[in-house]
Amino acid sequence: MAVGPGREVDRRILSLSYTGETFLTNDNRGLIVDFYVKWKVKDVSRYFQATGGREDLPATALPRL
Repeated sequence: MAVGPGREVDRRILSLSYTGETFLTNDNRGLIVDFYVKWKVKDVSRYFQATGGREDLPATALPRL
């Protein structure tokens, strides 16, 4: 879907995957977690306002969650 001149937003289901994040358990044992996230842009104008059109911005926010 077009957002403005020369801007396109992918409306398909998007996915990112992360591998090998290590977390310590309460008993100090290493736990390796692989995870993935799937999402779809539902409201293009709201997505564009939140990200400024940067496609990499959602990916940089995920590790902080």
